[in-house]
Amino acid sequence: MSGPTLFRVLVVDETGSHGLLLGSGSRFPAKADGADEHRTSLLSVRSYDMGEVPWRLDIANNLEPELLLNSKLGNPIEKIKSDATFQALVLPSVLREILSYYLWNEDGIEDNDACRRWFAYAELLGDKKPVTDDPSDLTEWINNVIREFCEQFSLIGGLSRENNKHESSAAYRFRVIRV
Repeated sequence: MSGPTLFRVLVVDETGSHGLLLGSGSRFPAKADGADEHRTSLLSVRSYDMGEVPWRLDIANNLEPELLLNSKLGNPIEKIKSDATFQALVLPSVLREILSYYLWNEDGIEDNDACRRWFAYAELLGDKKPVTDDPSDLTEWINNVIREFCEQFSLIGGLSRENNKHESSAAYRFRVIRV
C-alpha cells in the first residue's frame, strides 16, 4: 500500500559533548512548494475573555470544531503552541471531546467534511474506527487514539522536561542565595 511519505523528526541539542534529545515527533508529511494553499487546519483557535473558564470547545452548525481559550491566560494561543503543561492538560481532552461529539451525535454526521478529516487524523494515530455502535468499543478506540496522540507528541516527556527545567532553575537560585 502506497501513501504519502512521512518523516520522523528528532530535535537534538548538540552544544554539549553528547547530543541531548529535546523532542521528537513522527508522521510529519513532506511539504511541497505551494502545498499550504490547499491545506486546512483541523482545529481553529481563538482567544477571548471567558471569565474563569480556561478553555472550551465550540462545534458550530457546520461541525467545524473551534478551541476557545481564555485571553486572561496571557497569550493563550502562544501557550497552546509552546507550553508543555498547557498542551498536556488541554489537547488530549480537546481531541477526546471532538471524537466523542462526532461519534455520539446526529446520524449522517460522518458525511460532514470536518468529521471525515478528524476520523482520518484519529486513524493515522491508531486503529481504524470500529464499525460498531457499542459504546464500550468506541470508548476503547477513543482511549487508544488519545494514548497514541500523547505518545506521538511526548506530552508527559515535555511536561517532565519543563518541570525539571523549573526545578533546576529554582535549585540554582536557591544555591545562589545560600552562597
